[in-house]
Amino acid sequence: MNVLPNFHSFGYTVCSVLPLLWGLPEALLPGFMPLKNLFEGLRDSGTGILIAVPTMLPFILGAASKGEKLPPELRYILTGGGKLDPLLEKRFRDQLGVITYEGYGLTECSPVVSCNPSDALRKTGTVGPALPSYTVEVRGDDGRPLPPGQDGVLWLKGPSVASGYFRDPELSAERFHDGWIDTGDMVRVDEDGYISILDRVSDMIIVGGFNVYPQEVETVIKELPGVKEAVVVGVSNPVSGEVPVAFVIKDEAADLEGNAIIAYCKEKMAHFKVPRKVKFVTELPLSAVGKVLKRKLREQMIRE
Repeated sequence: MNVLPNFHSFGYTVCSVLPLLWGLPEALLPGFMPLKNLFEGLRDSGTGILIAVPTMLPFILGAASKGEKLPPELRYILTGGGKLDPLLEKRFRDQLGVITYEGYGLTECSPVVSCNPSDALRKTGTVGPALPSYTVEVRGDDGRPLPPGQDGVLWLKGPSVASGYFRDPELSAERFHDGWIDTGDMVRVDEDGYISILDRVSDMIIVGGFNVYPQEVETVIKELPGVKEAVVVGVSNPVSGEVPVAFVIKDEAADLEGNAIIAYCKEKMAHFKVPRKVKFVTELPLSAVGKVLKRKLREQMIRE
């Protein structure tokens, strides 16, 4: 079943192109919501495989607990576009008898990189091994390969890896090197090649499977009179995976409220990019070279 937006690389390739290549019948819905339509569509079509982002799963589980019936044909849910909570995977298996697989990909890789291959070979908490076409390296901050078992940044090379970004030579030079892409993801790869995503080195926020670049949100906030500095970080959220939170330093004389900043952002950008919370601060944690330590801000939000 295809319920994902098809302008998104995950929806377009896995939901649209893959069924065409394999000759699989495909059920189409305009979207994931309303849930009543989703459950009716699943039952009417006898869908066996649902493609989803992890943020959809609590909604499905909640509706099923209130009496909505999944078709007996539904055997698998394949997820990507965010981290799958192992406890959520267990609840689907135990309560609904549906096996959930977690995969990983990037638009720059067209997009699937890895997936747990089968129920017998899966390793819960990992995104499985890379597809055979990839060459995988785990590298340190200096860009050099690390010994097996060490945590580092995932680098990939293969025929599905893009050669660069369209009309953006600076960002291309930053991320692409001699056919390799620096994914910006901190990983651990075990002896069997299974990849565990530990954290993102980049500051990108993933909201319900969609990429949010903090710099874009920060630029909009800084347009407001009275804003001296703005920093946006991603904070864990049980529904959407992450949500943007803005830390703002304002002029002493500025009469500026958090709701006004949020309202302004809603006028200027897509809803999923809008900060869910604005925190006014007098200073930001800085590194020795003056770079804002966003990790410290995320830790602060977790403590709170």
